[in-house]
Amino acid sequence: MTVRSSPRNRLFLIELIISIFFFIVSCAVTVQLFAKSYGISQDAANCNNALLYTQNIAEIFLGNDGSFDAVKAAYSDMECADDKSQLLLLFDKNWDCTSNRENAFFAVYAESYNDDKFSYVDIYTYEYSKLYTDDCIHKQTIKKYRRSI
Repeated sequence: MTVRSSPRNRLFLIELIISIFFFIVSCAVTVQLFAKSYGISQDAANCNNALLYTQNIAEIFLGNDGSFDAVKAAYSDMECADDKSQLLLLFDKNWDCTSNRENAFFAVYAESYNDDKFSYVDIYTYEYSKLYTDDCIHKQTIKKYRRSI
């Protein structure tokens, strides 16, 4: 006795293969979208943290009448340059403060300068590997009028 497959069975098998192929393609596109959205989310979180640290330094600077010494006192356990006009804060991947350059992933660099009437502070946030380049995450310049005493 011979068993013959009916055309209906063949059509069902082709429909099943096409459906499986459609779901595989849909899953691949969905996984790519989730990966891209995760990357965008991480970039947004890094930009937000960079903005928060620059705003924090700016508020300390402005709240103390343009004194960069107050900023340095607030971050006294961090690295400072000898001329007392620069500050470097190092952070790991999770934006936790670190003093170890090997663990540093982000850096906030602040530099102050004065003229006759104003005090200035430039605040830059970088990925540590791109420190002191033009490729910063966030930059903010603060200008404070100095009162004559």
